[in-house]
Amino acid sequence: MAAAVKVYNDQLQKDVVTGKITCANPAVAIYVELGFVPSKVEILNQTQLAKGEWNKNLTDAYYFKTVTDGTLSLVTSAGITPFVGSTTYKPGFIIGTDAVLNTAADVLYFTAYR
Repeated sequence: MAAAVKVYNDQLQKDVVTGKITCANPAVAIYVELGFVPSKVEILNQTQLAKGEWNKNLTDAYYFKTVTDGTLSLVTSAGITPFVGSTTYKPGFIIGTDAVLNTAADVLYFTAYR
């Protein structure tokens, strides 16, 4: 079951939204509602000291991961996916259950660009 996120400490400036998320326990897919479908998403994982980046040219659920030692890799499942919205959730993006981006109680900071 996926969890919806109500963005706390969000700031809307032009076409950029930032926010903070604390992952659920146990970790489940997270719907981040922005009111638009982003073309780029950056996620900083404060807990694991890692970074995830997705842009509209990548396949859904893919993202580039950078970890503490600087290693860059391409994750090809359970990553970041744009979401056009539904009757339940507003447009935005989904953070999948990849262990670097979404582990129980992790603290994430994101920036989403229109």
